[in-house]
Amino acid sequence: MSVSKTKIGKGLSSMHRTTSRLLGFEKITPTSVDEFQRQVNRMRNDLNDNTYQATVFASYANLHSSYAALTNEENTIARMERNAHIRNIFFRALTTLTIGFSIMFVYWAASCLGISMPLKGLS
Repeated sequence: MSVSKTKIGKGLSSMHRTTSRLLGFEKITPTSVDEFQRQVNRMRNDLNDNTYQATVFASYANLHSSYAALTNEENTIARMERNAHIRNIFFRALTTLTIGFSIMFVYWAASCLGISMPLKGLS
């Protein structure tokens, strides 16, 4: 029985995945600061009129949801970058060990075959 494995992000790099996620945000143009201030002032002047109050609450809800979405994406990006850094350190250490052991193996093989190698007599 064969299990099909799908790569996360369709096999794309983490940077491309991050960029495509950020481009997927809905770009909502908020009201200007002056218009928002006028709405708040109208709401303060007439407490019985709920239209301005609803507009102010909607503007704040829009701002809060955009902020929450962006901070969640920043946390996701930071986690992805941290994982990439850990993976890079692991592979660098593994590569360094592999090169070191291969050099030691070559010197061991040369010693078994009686071949004189440079740096062999240093101690």
